[in-house]
Amino acid sequence: MEVRLLGTVDVLGRSGALPLGPTKQRALFAMLALNPNRVVSVEQLVDGLWDFNAPGRAGNSIQVYVSRLRKILAPENDAILLVRRSPGYVLELPPDAVDAVRFEQLARAGFRALADDPELALASLSTALDLWRGTPMAEFLDEPFAEKAAQNLIDRRLTILISWIDARLALGQHQQLVVELERLVAEYPSHEGLTRQLMLSLYRSGRQPEALEAFVRIENFLREEVGQDPQPALSELRLDILRHARRLDWTPPDTGDVGELRDRRVPETVRASNIPPRNTHFSGRAQLLERLASSLADASGPLVVQSVNSLGGVGKTQLSIEYAHRYADRYDIAWWIDAEQPVLIAEQLVRLAGRLNLRVQGTTSDIVRRLLALLATRDRWLLIFDNAVRPDDLESFRPSGGGQVLVTTRSVRWPALGPRIEIDVMTKAETAAMLKSRVPALSNSAAADLATELGGLPLAAAQAAAYLEQTGVAPTEYVRRFRSQRAALLAHGDATGYHGRVDTTWSLALEQLRTQDQAAVSVLELAAFFAPEPIPYRVFTEHAELLDSPLRRVADDPDEFADAVDSAVRFDLAHGYPDTFQIHRLVQAVIRHRFTAGQQQQLSGQVAALLGASHPGDPNDPAHWSNFAELAPHVLAIGAAGDRNEACRRLLLSTVEYISVRGDTRGSRTIAAQVFDRWSITLGADHRDTLICAANLTSSMAWLADHDRARQLGQDTLTRATKVFGPAHPVTLQVASSLTFALAWLGQSEQARLLGEEAMAHCRDALGAAHPVTVRLAANQAFALLAAGRADESRVLAEATLALSEATLGLEHPITLVTAAHLGLALVWLGRIGQAHAVGSDLLQRSRDSLGSDHPTTLAAAAQQTFLLACLDQLDAATQLGEDAWQRSRNALGDQHLISLTAAATYAFALAKGSESAQARQLAVGIYEHSRLMLGPDNLVTLIAAAALSFALGGLGESAEATQLAAATLPLSRGRLGSEHLITVLLGEFLT
Repeated sequence: MEVRLLGTVDVLGRSGALPLGPTKQRALFAMLALNPNRVVSVEQLVDGLWDFNAPGRAGNSIQVYVSRLRKILAPENDAILLVRRSPGYVLELPPDAVDAVRFEQLARAGFRALADDPELALASLSTALDLWRGTPMAEFLDEPFAEKAAQNLIDRRLTILISWIDARLALGQHQQLVVELERLVAEYPSHEGLTRQLMLSLYRSGRQPEALEAFVRIENFLREEVGQDPQPALSELRLDILRHARRLDWTPPDTGDVGELRDRRVPETVRASNIPPRNTHFSGRAQLLERLASSLADASGPLVVQSVNSLGGVGKTQLSIEYAHRYADRYDIAWWIDAEQPVLIAEQLVRLAGRLNLRVQGTTSDIVRRLLALLATRDRWLLIFDNAVRPDDLESFRPSGGGQVLVTTRSVRWPALGPRIEIDVMTKAETAAMLKSRVPALSNSAAADLATELGGLPLAAAQAAAYLEQTGVAPTEYVRRFRSQRAALLAHGDATGYHGRVDTTWSLALEQLRTQDQAAVSVLELAAFFAPEPIPYRVFTEHAELLDSPLRRVADDPDEFADAVDSAVRFDLAHGYPDTFQIHRLVQAVIRHRFTAGQQQQLSGQVAALLGASHPGDPNDPAHWSNFAELAPHVLAIGAAGDRNEACRRLLLSTVEYISVRGDTRGSRTIAAQVFDRWSITLGADHRDTLICAANLTSSMAWLADHDRARQLGQDTLTRATKVFGPAHPVTLQVASSLTFALAWLGQSEQARLLGEEAMAHCRDALGAAHPVTVRLAANQAFALLAAGRADESRVLAEATLALSEATLGLEHPITLVTAAHLGLALVWLGRIGQAHAVGSDLLQRSRDSLGSDHPTTLAAAAQQTFLLACLDQLDAATQLGEDAWQRSRNALGDQHLISLTAAATYAFALAKGSESAQARQLAVGIYEHSRLMLGPDNLVTLIAAAALSFALGGLGESAEATQLAAATLPLSRGRLGSEHLITVLLGEFLT
């Protein structure tokens, strides 16, 4: 449950956004939400809604609104209640469910930390400011309560913003702050605190004259507008700047006592943990645990990173699990992440975000960013990355703040992330103690003999102890069998080193298990070809027909299948969890090693069939995402062995799409590229699935600005698909849709239009207008038409496609949102600025809510709104949105992506319109030159940048250069965009 007041008033429940009803009813809810868990009297509600114009039966109206709201909130009544309490009503809900309350909590935490720990303060204050989505209460302009309530929040935000700047100044970020402070000082010309910060930032950036100019500006303003002089503190700062006072120089903050820092708390900590169950038989390793605990506790710095290295089976994972349980009282958050497949790390962090009640709508990267920002404000959390492969894989997932990161890895190259603890095998004494703890009847001598044979390998020792527990075999007999089995393996050249000890214990356990439960052996043999992550029971039990006897009969009964897994667990050959089980990677390796190549192929093929049959469904549907997340590691682990199974290949393609839809475009591209290379050889370049994979890869390349390869691959794929399947086949049309999108983005608009036009005709005939492939292609074609200068045709197609997409795919579907963006662009092209602004405002909010702030569709919508707001002379809002969109685009997509270039151009345009001429020129020059060379002189990005540069030059008094550029740009704009486009109109007005 989330109540949002810092922007439009919204309530997000389990089922999504709740419809709060008409304006007065929403306003009443807002008044109650502004005072959570406090009584608001009926008199206050009436005054807030009507003031002196209240109707005669205003009290009855309040009752009606409350009654309606109760019905709306009823499905969420475990989290929120609207109750009558004399003399009015109270909204009962968890305090941190309201964003304004969380905002205040984070702000207070930031204020408290500012003096001692500016980094912690910055993280807390940044998280607080990130909660703002726009002007609060703007939808209630006609309601008497709204103006005062909104102003209170806005004033509070300004106070927090000033503290946020102070934190950044304390951290030496003066150069990065200059632009932001210049904007704020222009917005608040009489605010001496902001001017103080600007003067200090400029001075520390080596710009003393400009710092003194800032003082003169506010001095003149205050004398002329207010009739007073600046406060003495500001005048003293001016004198200090004149004499280069040392106290103004930046010095790194003193972090103080480490123990004191560790004991700080941020309010409203949420307890969350997914640490695997504790091994009740864990023993030994006391010195290692103490060393690990001491290293994590005593390390300096706000973030502690510790890595644990060992060979497989030596016990690093069990040591980490034991540490997390033994020292659980140190942490409010402890989260386990399987890091062997880097592309799946983000999804596991998304689950933590959900457990911490963060909003989990949007892209994976957006959710992870919010999570890391939250963790940066806290100091009692532990993230364990198990079986990590490379340090670089974790670099983007490490929070700042005062928490701790523990990494287990088989690699020894981890110096960049922190200190290492290397784990060797257990000592003979530790191994013997572990065996005796499991088998109390074991004599000291027998335990010592067996410990010697096991070589101190914990995994082998656990299996040996389990064997003795389950069979009751005499320890001396077990030692004899162990030596005999190991000698036989050695005679065949097998079973050397650690691997051999597991091989030996596995062989002995297998012999016994086969006599007790053949189905359990079959489960283990198949599980050896899955990933070493939890395997859902349902993969077996829902597809028993794909299994051989006796496992087929057992899997038909979920209870019998659970019993078979339990048999394997009793021998320590597997770990059991509710509805899933898991076996150690070293045990998997031993099992696979015992089979011939032909047998391995048969078993891996059976696993591929099971996975393919477990396909969750449409990867675009959030209802299926948890199942995709569960299956993804196994789909990736089966690798080339799954390529022989058609259903498994389809699942792999859907998994790639799922990863892309969740916002990890780079991860999707990485997997798609690997699969495409493999399938091009094994299936052939003309195979249906290879072509679909190539289409997905083309789209990913286009999003990531890999222009040349996207164009080349897309065209080659279309040629192949057309030759093999014909122009009207669904595969060909899917490829054509991807290529239409890519070409339009990459500037080949006429080629994209013609391709889309031909494909649309085939699509409607072969698939029908409402087919998802047709709808997607129509959305891409609307953009291609627009890029080709056919704005009215684009508008007509976009309007029809938007209505169809909303009806067939839903309001929040990515294709619906993309189509809305294309409609907004077409309206801008046609000069319908009011309609475009309305469409764009709604699109931006919906896209943020469903796709996230960093998704390409959201960023494109933000750039478009920046341009519109600037044209509407809403310059403060335009520059604020423009800067945010530009920075996000650069971080998410890179500087050269077309969306990043568009965001930069529209931001420069907003700055130029807002008289920030110097900054606008600096930004626009680079964008204009790059876009003119790379995209062409009449590309939309080039034209926006040219207009921005013209206005900026004019604002700086360089009239001749401004007129020359505007005059050269106007005919290009008229020819490409038409006479009604705002760029054309504005350039014409500029020249007259």
